[in-house]
Amino acid sequence: MRRPDASQLKQLPGNFTALGALQFAWSPVYGKLNFFGEKVLHFDTALLFDGGVLFLGRQVGSPNGRTAPEISPGLGQRFFFTRAFAIAFELRDMLYASGGVQNQLLFNLGFTFLL
Repeated sequence: MRRPDASQLKQLPGNFTALGALQFAWSPVYGKLNFFGEKVLHFDTALLFDGGVLFLGRQVGSPNGRTAPEISPGLGQRFFFTRAFAIAFELRDMLYASGGVQNQLLFNLGFTFLL
């Protein structure tokens, strides 16, 4: 393994421009938390998996961008405040082929609104 040069250190990890993927989630754990007998908070825990194509921007030493296969296993947690609104946390490890297998550890925080 060789050390990166100065121009490679200034480049974003992977230099992603877009991602197209099919995502799956399985929620084997569902529960309720009761706060002082007044408020019930529903939650679920999910195993996550996606696979797809990662579009990489121009890389050092190459005039064009390219694509790379990508898979991403992870773990997710949602807390429901109403029947339609939740806050979601996800931890994923994105694995992709870019001069060997690369990985990025991703943490997502978001809001879920169910129709």
